[in-house]
Amino acid sequence: MKKLVSLILAIMMIAAVGAAFATSVEDEGTGTSGTAITEVAITKEIVLFNTTTQQIYEPNIKYTYSLATQNPNSPTVTDKNSMTATVKTGVAGLVKIQGSNKDGYIGTAGTSASLVFGDDNSTKKATVVEGTIITTSNKKVAVRNLKLSFDVTALKSGDSYPATSAGIYRYKITDDTTAATLTAAGVARNSSYDPVRYLDVYVEWNSERTAPQVYGYVLYKTTDTSTTADGTSSITYDSSKTTFIKVTGYNVESEMLSTDGSSNSTADEYHTYNLSVTKTTTGSMADLNNEFPVGIIFTNDSVTALADFYSTGDFANTNLALTATGGYSVNTDFSTTPSVKNDDTFTFVGLPAGTYYQIAEKNNTYDSYKVKIEDKTPSTAVNVFAEAIVAAGANTTVNTRIAIDNDAGSSSYKTQDIQITNTLDAISPTGYVSRFAPYALILIGGIALLIIAKKRKPKEEEE
Repeated sequence: MKKLVSLILAIMMIAAVGAAFATSVEDEGTGTSGTAITEVAITKEIVLFNTTTQQIYEPNIKYTYSLATQNPNSPTVTDKNSMTATVKTGVAGLVKIQGSNKDGYIGTAGTSASLVFGDDNSTKKATVVEGTIITTSNKKVAVRNLKLSFDVTALKSGDSYPATSAGIYRYKITDDTTAATLTAAGVARNSSYDPVRYLDVYVEWNSERTAPQVYGYVLYKTTDTSTTADGTSSITYDSSKTTFIKVTGYNVESEMLSTDGSSNSTADEYHTYNLSVTKTTTGSMADLNNEFPVGIIFTNDSVTALADFYSTGDFANTNLALTATGGYSVNTDFSTTPSVKNDDTFTFVGLPAGTYYQIAEKNNTYDSYKVKIEDKTPSTAVNVFAEAIVAAGANTTVNTRIAIDNDAGSSSYKTQDIQITNTLDAISPTGYVSRFAPYALILIGGIALLIIAKKRKPKEEEE
């Protein structure tokens, strides 16, 4: 029994020491001493917005990244136990990066990589309401992974490893995606976004001292560009906190301006809006079952990459897109759908910020309808875009390009609600002219004869 108790205590002590050491390593990076790390994924996120939290498609964008060795000019890293080591210039090939798309990793691991978003238009993603302040707890994002892989054979000199192989090696990872690429995809980037990440790779000898192994790493950034713009500064750990910001990639958590994780994310954002069209047919002579053809043109001066969206209701279509010219039109010749009758509604969902629309309707009846096209979105006043009597076979159009966005002067973001009202009231009975014309002619003739008679009578009296 004594031996059993002693054994249990010994195991518990060893486990406690191991846990304490693992925590210490975690403070400095990721990994456990004695276990070689061969690869790790870091994340890239785009925050997705919509006016009504409708699900949307990802933006179509290709991010590009580069990896370079960094000459730190002999700075130091000091851990929480005041142990100090000099940081070395990264060795080419020790670290490689590889990008991904919706199906997984693509290309070959090396010094550059791409992340492809928007290549999956079969799956819609959840969004946060437009105007929401993003935190780590309420985010709704599109995600891709960059893979960092470690190859210690890059440290070899000939067929053997130098005795100086162990140490800390520094690298620089840069988001090289251009502003034009972001704009073309409709992705908004905060001016405080930091495209640079520094990577310190921790290398030690294996237990047999036959080869080095990666046992930890630190991926970090800082908002203090005066000390780390070139990645040559020393890092000092104070208890569990570092003077630099340890990150996990280019995600919401890593894009916080401070480390509290709330209300100050600078992650990339994709803002989308919706356009809803509702038909009302009214009037004592109106045909409530008639389907009026409707045509819509969308344009976006900034978005020149494919931008997927979809429609619901009486014009349900799961695969629509602004083309590479930033435009999309449907039924402009009124030959196909959508056609809507009284109380019908259809909604276009997930249109990127900056999208404009023009809308028209054709009167496909033999009657003249009074047509009004108006925006019912504002909470204070209704904007009437078009109002006219439309003859049979003609059409009415909102020629002005209208922006799809929130209410002017309001912090309330809503779906743009367009109402098309067709009115055909009772027509006044016709036939007055033909019915009363003979009597009118007789009356006129009688008056003429009366005048002539009066003129003749004085003349006869004179004679």
